[in-house]
Amino acid sequence: MNKIFLISFLLVFKYGQECDSGFVWIEDVPSCCGAPAEHCFFESDLSILQHIIDNSASTINLLMDDNENGEVEPIELGMTEWVNGRIIALDCYLSNIMNCNLSGELPDNFGELDSLEALWLNDNNFSGEIPESFSNLENLELLYLAGNNFSGMIPESFCELNVNFSGTNNWDVEYFNIENNSLCAPYPTCLDSEIIGEQSCIDFLGDMNFDSSLNILDIVFIANLIIQGADYNILADLNQDNQINILDIINLSNIIINN
Repeated sequence: MNKIFLISFLLVFKYGQECDSGFVWIEDVPSCCGAPAEHCFFESDLSILQHIIDNSASTINLLMDDNENGEVEPIELGMTEWVNGRIIALDCYLSNIMNCNLSGELPDNFGELDSLEALWLNDNNFSGEIPESFSNLENLELLYLAGNNFSGMIPESFCELNVNFSGTNNWDVEYFNIENNSLCAPYPTCLDSEIIGEQSCIDFLGDMNFDSSLNILDIVFIANLIIQGADYNILADLNQDNQINILDIINLSNIIINN
């Protein structure tokens, strides 16, 4: 047998199999990553998960440290499922048994996890805006972002997802939940206030024309909503009583006068 071939064979046998380009071999794989265990993981997926871990350094739940080396590694994050080295499911809620305690902002390139089919990030401490790249999650069928501190507006590109936003499965479990954040109108055309659920938009309340100031134009906007009997608009609900009426105009007037 050729000596070079023999040496190469022995190195692969000793240190692990070779992976395709773009994938990296990980020897110590937690039991959560599929059966039989996979060892070749897509480097880009691992990099995005590492970014999330780094952003959560001060809050992350170290009980997820499966190999007890003092840090949570990407393949140890929550409960994951991988197929052919690509992550297809990420559960960082864990049925509220062992929350991941993630925080900070999601990376802008989060949508590059484009093999994801199910994503549970609810009841963590994420903040900042939802990345525009979410629209690239073309295989996503289940999405839970509820109970975080996401702010700003939901990208219109959400409507490009294949998620059944108002549907439930055979066990009456929702495919989508984004309530209890600080996400503000206007909402994507495929979502309404009932689907969005309760949000806290105190910092944005009253700014109906999105000019970053409160003035008479915003009062006129709310008055027109009331006259026209328009659908509920959370920005116009100054007193947060789930109604749009003269009390909201009075509240906004007082804010403008006092400023």
